[in-house]
Amino acid sequence: MNDNKQNELRLDRGQIEVVDDAMAQVLRLKSGPERLSMADKLFGFVRTLLVNRLRSDHPDWDEQRIREETAHRLSHGAIEDVIVKKMDFYRDGDSEKHLRDIAGVLKISGEQVDREYISEWAARLGLESIWQAIVARLEQGR
Repeated sequence: MNDNKQNELRLDRGQIEVVDDAMAQVLRLKSGPERLSMADKLFGFVRTLLVNRLRSDHPDWDEQRIREETAHRLSHGAIEDVIVKKMDFYRDGDSEKHLRDIAGVLKISGEQVDREYISEWAARLGLESIWQAIVARLEQGR
């Protein structure tokens, strides 16, 4: 394999930020400890943003709940994001399993799931019809 192919960055289509070639080259020149330090600073920044967002979105939550939800989302991802990704998988593969999984999560989690957030991302990603079908299925009790 030639060296250029080895250093090529692979990005999922779901990623928000795309690293251009110049930035990728800068990052490749950093030492391991430098990259680790950058990642640590980025993680701290993301954690702070998430804590502030949770405080804003859920003023009724105490600090313990904020800490727990922050830890959960940073280690597992928010359930809403999992639901959006499962809708995307369904669109790509048409497996009914993803819809059953989503319906099950929504039945169990109830009001804890931010449906407005899911609707917003469904619209952004062209998944509205799938989301509407899931909501309709739940309303019909299926």
